[in-house]
Amino acid sequence: MSSFEPRWYRKELHRSSLAPFAVRFRETDLWVAVPPRQNTPALRQCCEEAATALWEELHAYILKDPVFLHSLTPHTPHFGAPPVALKMAAAAAKADVGPMAAVAGAFAEEVAQQLMQKFKVQDIIVENGGDIYLAATQPRRIAIWAGSSPLSGKLALEIEPAQSPLSLCTSSATVGPSLSLGQADAVTILAKNGAVADAYATAVGNQVRSAADIEPALAYADAQEDILGCVIVIGDRIGAIGQVRLSPL
Repeated sequence: MSSFEPRWYRKELHRSSLAPFAVRFRETDLWVAVPPRQNTPALRQCCEEAATALWEELHAYILKDPVFLHSLTPHTPHFGAPPVALKMAAAAAKADVGPMAAVAGAFAEEVAQQLMQKFKVQDIIVENGGDIYLAATQPRRIAIWAGSSPLSGKLALEIEPAQSPLSLCTSSATVGPSLSLGQADAVTILAKNGAVADAYATAVGNQVRSAADIEPALAYADAQEDILGCVIVIGDRIGAIGQVRLSPL
C-alpha cells in the first residue's frame, strides 16, 4: 500500500474564501473546500463515510477481479461490480486505458456530488491527488503544478461558474505516483465527468514524449467529444485547446 505524499500545494495555493478540510482513508487522500457555514461536523462525517464506502466497495471488488487493478487497457467488469467500478471502466474504454486510470477523478466526483445533494452545497472543491471536481457560483482559479517545468505554479486556469460543475484532472510523468507512458510534466483535461477527465488525462499524457508531440496530442484531445479543454506542459512549452483560459498566477 502506498503512503501519503505531502500535499504542500494545498496550503500554498489555496486562496479562496472556502473553508477546507482533509479526509484520508487508506490510499484515498481528499482535500475538500466548502463555504465556512457549511463546513459542519455532519458534512465532514458524510464526506468521510462516502470516501470510506467508495474505497471499501472498490477494494472488495478488486479482490474478485484483480485484472481490474492491473490492466493498462480497457477491461469489462464482472457482473455485480459496484457503480464506481462501472463508471471507471466506461471512461477507460473511451480513452483506451486501464480502469484504474480513472479512479481519482471518479472518487472526487462521487464525493462532491453526494455532498452537493445531501447538504445543498453550491460551492465546492474536491481534490484527490491533483484531480479536481468543483461547482462554483463565482469564478475560480486553479493553479497548474507541473513539477520541475519552469511554468509550474506560474499559471492558473480561469473557471467561470457557467462551466461548472466540472472536472479538472491532471496526469504527469514527473510528479506523483501515477503511471504515465509519456514524458509530460502536466496534462490537464477539463470534462463534465470525473472518471472521463481522469482517463483522458492519462491517455493524452501517454502521447506526449517531447514538445513535438504537443500539437498532435491536442488534436487528439480536440477530437474527443467528452473533452471540453486540454492543457499540456512539457519543459518550457505549453499548449491548450478548448474551453481553456489561462492567466498568470
